[in-house]
Amino acid sequence: MLSVYSDHPAALGQAAVRAVERAAAEAATAVALALRLDARAHRAENLQAALESRTVVDLAAGIIMGQNNCSQQRAVEILRGVSNSRNVKVRDIAAGVVAVVSDRVSTHFEE
Repeated sequence: MLSVYSDHPAALGQAAVRAVERAAAEAATAVALALRLDARAHRAENLQAALESRTVVDLAAGIIMGQNNCSQQRAVEILRGVSNSRNVKVRDIAAGVVAVVSDRVSTHFEE
């Protein structure tokens, strides 16, 4: 909403009103573009965060599968159960599982 004020009643003629309307339309276009650009930038960041989160959950599920000889579905259920009982996000629980195991395991890539 754009408000225009004057010291005198009815001081704005038709030409002034049209000029204000044009300025408001141009400002609205600029704001809409800025919002679209911001949404795209955040979308990329959110997708990257989701990918990283999914990776750590998958790694933790694999670790749980190996330790408990269970299916991936059961491993994810275990992660969710711990998450719910502790009121902590699944990705944080998963990161803890991976951190505990990664201290004890090395890969040939690290050599």
